Amino acid sequence: MRLPETREVLVKELEFPASVEEVVEAVGELCIETPLGGEEDLSSTLERCGEAEFNSVDELYDSIVGSVGREHVGRQRYDDRGPSLGDDEEVSF
Repeated sequence: MRLPETREVLVKELEFPASVEEVVEAVGELCIETPLGGEEDLSSTLERCGEAEFNSVDELYDSIVGSVGREHVGRQRYDDRGPSLGDDEEVSF
């Protein structure tokens, strides 16, 4: 399942407040797809979040988004406000 789709499942499967243990028991086996086709189970993501309890689905979803692995992030070190790493040539408009 894609990351944005997990929020809908969390709303259907959980009641809040919910502890990390309750979340893992209810939906920990769900796999979140990475953009390149890999998968990461939700229980692994929750291990990295550092929270003990979630008061709302929004709080849980935000923790998941902030704790997914590097595989979920687009281009590493991308910055659209300046030259890409390694670009020494300056462009004049």
